[in-house]
Amino acid sequence: MIEGKRFEGKNLEDAIKKACEFFNRPKEELDIKVIEPGSSGFFGIKAKKSLIEATPKITSDEDLKAFTESVTKKIVSYISQEPKVEVVKEDEKLIVKLDVGKDIGLVIGKERQNLNALELLVNLIVGKKIMEKVDIKMEVIGAKEPQKRTPKTQIKRTNSFGGRRGMTNSTKRSRSFNSDKTKKFFSQ
Repeated sequence: MIEGKRFEGKNLEDAIKKACEFFNRPKEELDIKVIEPGSSGFFGIKAKKSLIEATPKITSDEDLKAFTESVTKKIVSYISQEPKVEVVKEDEKLIVKLDVGKDIGLVIGKERQNLNALELLVNLIVGKKIMEKVDIKMEVIGAKEPQKRTPKTQIKRTNSFGGRRGMTNSTKRSRSFNSDKTKKFFSQ
């Protein structure tokens, strides 16, 4: 994961120089957050060192893939022991392929709700980091594709209750009584 690292120096310039040397990047390609500005003190007495936190900016597709992979791996590691994450860029989308082994049900969740939440979280974190909207889709290796609800499957689902959903017992009795009466009438 592209994480921030803390650097200490006599002054801000010294701390920033150390960060640039560590990441092997110029100052413009680093996100620098000043934690402690430091002070020279009174004649050098009680002087405080400067403390900064530096993180490399995401400048290429490879950096974006690496950051997305690390964020996803960190979040999924709370659910699955050792998740394997692969990030592929297709057109303008990033597709994250997860291999979580036996924890597939936990990662996907009922009606894909956990996976949708994970997708949203990663989208928000990565989007905030690079300051623009990112389209990230999650795929779990070994998972079935979600079933599309067509009108036929919707009808089957409602008919599985026998078409009498929400009826009271008295309504059911009167309905069955009427149908028996009509059968007798027409059988004569």
